[in-house]
Amino acid sequence: MSASDLSRDRAPGNCGGLTGRLVAYRRSAPAFVLMGVCLAGVAFAASSARAEAVVRLGGRIEATDAGGALVRARVVIASGYHINAHEPDEPFLIPTVLSLDAGGLAFTEPVYPKPESQTFPFAPDKPMLVYDGTIEITTSAERMPDGPVVARLRYQACTHERCLPPRTVQAVLGSEDAADARREKPGSIALAGVASPGLSPAQAGVGIRWQPLTAGALDRAITAGQPAVVEFSARWCPPCLEMERSTFMDPGVLRDATGFSMLQADVTESNANNDRLMEKFAVLGVPTIIFYDRNGREVDRAVGFVDADGFRTYLRRARETSRRRAPSPPPVAEPA
Repeated sequence: MSASDLSRDRAPGNCGGLTGRLVAYRRSAPAFVLMGVCLAGVAFAASSARAEAVVRLGGRIEATDAGGALVRARVVIASGYHINAHEPDEPFLIPTVLSLDAGGLAFTEPVYPKPESQTFPFAPDKPMLVYDGTIEITTSAERMPDGPVVARLRYQACTHERCLPPRTVQAVLGSEDAADARREKPGSIALAGVASPGLSPAQAGVGIRWQPLTAGALDRAITAGQPAVVEFSARWCPPCLEMERSTFMDPGVLRDATGFSMLQADVTESNANNDRLMEKFAVLGVPTIIFYDRNGREVDRAVGFVDADGFRTYLRRARETSRRRAPSPPPVAEPA
């Protein structure tokens, strides 16, 4: 089976023959299996991964006693998600930023709420500054605007296990409560100022040596009879970076990965090519790691942080499945 066959099998809304395999793998999968491929496929049938709305933006504009305007932007974050603080505690994280457009009317610098310091399973000893639930961001102007104010919120959302691409949500604010956010729009990430020293040991020649997931890379691995691992990662994804620091530098992981084709898709930037790649492989968020046997069959899919022991279990299962499904040798011709 080729990678193109696999992508058709995983097409949006087409679980097809994967349903039985998913059930079989779920029965034997360890506790760190977080999501199956059919779940991702059904989600794509409803909407693209990039359109998964987790933040709503609204608010109102109030007249002050001095004749000015006070803008109260209300941000509602879906349950189970958090977004980075306006001033995150790591330079690679995407900050939450509010901008306003009112036809040239100047606004003061927005005042953001105090973030919460939370820890997450992928880095239990490293607290992160985040917002969750409902927050309010305020700013003001010397006079009331002549018309509606367009508010845009740039943010990046994560759960405890996976991160979504950075997005911009937009709303039109008036003197009355504004409607919920209009359609979210993916936007490109400004890489200037993103610090990455030491964050990708694989790229520095230490740990797993990933090869880029280019067109045909998976097909070539299958043609060569190699089991393969495909990882979707991003530089703004804390669980991805923690796996680079720990899982992918583990000696046991490096040993067990020998003989695998290790392919990585860097979806740091939000663009059409990465959108197509994520949709082709039914990826909803990062990190997502897909394990294939030597025949190109998807054996396992892990969504979220995976420690070294878990990763080695996935590798062993892909290798063992490859052995069980190895093609029979051709018959030996009898001598004439």
